[in-house]
Amino acid sequence: MSSPGGDMQGDARGKGAAAAGKFSFSPEPTLEDIRRLHAEFAAERDWDQFHQPRNLLLALVGEVGELAELFLSANLESRHEPGTESRHMALNKADALHNGRRKTDNNQWKSDAEPGPKAWPLRERAALQEELSDVLIYLVALAARCHVDLPQAVLLKMDTNRRRYPVHLSRGSARKYTDLPHGAISEDQTVGPADLTHESTSQTST
Repeated sequence: MSSPGGDMQGDARGKGAAAAGKFSFSPEPTLEDIRRLHAEFAAERDWDQFHQPRNLLLALVGEVGELAELFLSANLESRHEPGTESRHMALNKADALHNGRRKTDNNQWKSDAEPGPKAWPLRERAALQEELSDVLIYLVALAARCHVDLPQAVLLKMDTNRRRYPVHLSRGSARKYTDLPHGAISEDQTVGPADLTHESTSQTST
């Protein structure tokens, strides 16, 4: 699914910011704007019946797979139409990369060396923008369907991450918090009373 009203203006702004050594998103649309735009788009087509949480989750996974394909070294022109097999391949490769396993097949990842995706050809940049937009749209739709207030959830998760990864223990380290030296919090300490209170309040208000 393509993003409604998408164009390359945001990409142009991104290039300008990147050239200055710093990138920032546009202030609009907000996540609520995106939720509303997608809700209106779906309602006009009577697609709500197809947007149960499981449907949205599977669509999200598929879009992440298509996004991962863009980072493979295969030329964009040679990419076949994204399907179940290619999505599984892309996700398996992403998992292998995350776990540090060496790839031995013919589809290697593109170099992460600078300037990286910022210097991709225009066609690949456009595809990257489209796939990232699809991922965000489905993520927001899934969160809305599950009544998860994403902006507030992100704030709570960042607080949890700060507790899990104290600067003095995690700076320059890629280790998971459970593998950090003693002093990092344990799994059962990641959600405090304040978090539970906020969650209860949020659920009451929805």
